[in-house]
Amino acid sequence: MQNNRFKVVILGEGRVGKTSILLRYTRGEYSDKQVSTLQASYLDKKLTVSGKEQVLSIWDTAGQERFHALGPIYYRDARKFIDIYFLPFIYLYLF
Repeated sequence: MQNNRFKVVILGEGRVGKTSILLRYTRGEYSDKQVSTLQASYLDKKLTVSGKEQVLSIWDTAGQERFHALGPIYYRDARKFIDIYFLPFIYLYLF
């Protein structure tokens, strides 16, 4: 992997919004009709840090149980992991 390229892997169960977050961050796009990712895909995001161009290769992994065994293949050489999850009910108690 090049010195200016960093691999980041997005993890989470199916249908929690991993692909939507990735598309919004890398392309500025959003669709509420996003199809499920099969196996994995990735997009690059170019950044300038301290005057040097850096590239984040952000991998979007499938969250369905049937693809979990493939995880280690995509995790190899990753510098960071982002875990996405959905909390359908958040309760706030005020006393």
